[in-house]
Amino acid sequence: MGLGAVVGLSEFEIGPSFRYWINDRFGVQAHLGFSGDDFGNDDVAYLRFEPTVIFAFGDFGDGSVNVRPYAGAGLRIIRTDIGDFNDSDVRPAGVGGVEFGFRALPRLKVSAELSVAAGNDFEVGVLRGPEFGSARVAALAHYFFD
Repeated sequence: MGLGAVVGLSEFEIGPSFRYWINDRFGVQAHLGFSGDDFGNDDVAYLRFEPTVIFAFGDFGDGSVNVRPYAGAGLRIIRTDIGDFNDSDVRPAGVGGVEFGFRALPRLKVSAELSVAAGNDFEVGVLRGPEFGSARVAALAHYFFD
């Protein structure tokens, strides 16, 4: 079981992350990202929760660095709060990424990940911040306890 952090790179967000490899190939993960912005006189708060099931294609690399590409599917749940207005939305999402492990730090894994959700709920250009149909790029770090 790995606990760590996710940092959104395509749109800034930060939050906790969980990843658990059930066996050598199948795993589950969940990211919780927080972000904010200004919209007129109101503060805007975004919360993104993305649980997914993932499949690793294999382990590659030399003895000092292990490279594990993976892909999966799950849900993207976004909560948006703008002053008195709030909205929640759930969309199917696909993910793909690469997890790097290091012999010198065997419990630490770092990843780069792309996730894409179906559809787009807001009108183009109305709100800044996370869009329901957007692709998201994130950096992750997990410390594995098992």
